[in-house]
Amino acid sequence: MKKIAKPAKKAVKKKSVSVVKSKSGIKTASTKVRSVRSKKLIVANWKMNPGSIADAKKLFLATREIARNSKGVMTIVCPPLVYLDTLRKLYTKSTVLGIGAQTMSTERVGSVTGECSASQIKSVGAGYVIVGHSEARARGESDHDVNHKIHEAILEGITVILCIGEGARDDDGDYLTFIRNQIFSALSQVDRTKLGSIIIAYEPIWAIGQGRADIIDGHEVHKMVLFIKKTLREIYKDDRAMQTKILYGGSVVPKNAKELMHEGEVDGVLVGGASLRPRDFEAIVAAA
Repeated sequence: MKKIAKPAKKAVKKKSVSVVKSKSGIKTASTKVRSVRSKKLIVANWKMNPGSIADAKKLFLATREIARNSKGVMTIVCPPLVYLDTLRKLYTKSTVLGIGAQTMSTERVGSVTGECSASQIKSVGAGYVIVGHSEARARGESDHDVNHKIHEAILEGITVILCIGEGARDDDGDYLTFIRNQIFSALSQVDRTKLGSIIIAYEPIWAIGQGRADIIDGHEVHKMVLFIKKTLREIYKDDRAMQTKILYGGSVVPKNAKELMHEGEVDGVLVGGASLRPRDFEAIVAAA
């Protein structure tokens, strides 16, 4: 009688398993999961531009088209506050385009002429807000103000783009202490569970301005990213704090965008003047 050959067993791919020792000392198995590359964030800070609502619409529509055609990128447009309500009607919330404000008040209501609260900017469409920008700090925004604004924004469910950066470098490394103090002050009393609502933008003031695109390279940016993450770890005593997204801002143009983002290993860039020129902005987005 002929033996019937048993069907060959199908090869089963084994999951890659690593052994992890828990706090209790018990070794447990954990399956390695390939991390998904997070989207790069490209923030367009229009500052006090353009000069009319008609031009703002035209620029926003061009930026919207760039965002729609991009892959792996989230574009955030921060126009002057007076344009927010009009521009938010030109798009629907998506995973490729967001809108934010360039600043906000420390107060919720009251006699604060010329200011707008977190709830007010949210009511006209802002899902993000820039806090601590070097230009705002130069006009008197203090570390205390920055911290107060962060708390107010978080209460309203607005994502904060926290700007930090030194005015100059020194051989003794005092600028690192300056940045560390900025981070500690800004995040004072901010719970670790709220860090998902904060994006940090490193903008060295000495590297900002026309003709300064080559003054800092990706390697130097990467060193600052590591320092910022180390400081976050120091504050929260938790490695998860190091997952906070970090951007670079400072004379970002098409010719240096790729190096700053990839060699600098940042999560994106904060773009000023180049965000007003669609062709340049498109090149920066493409570099992500």
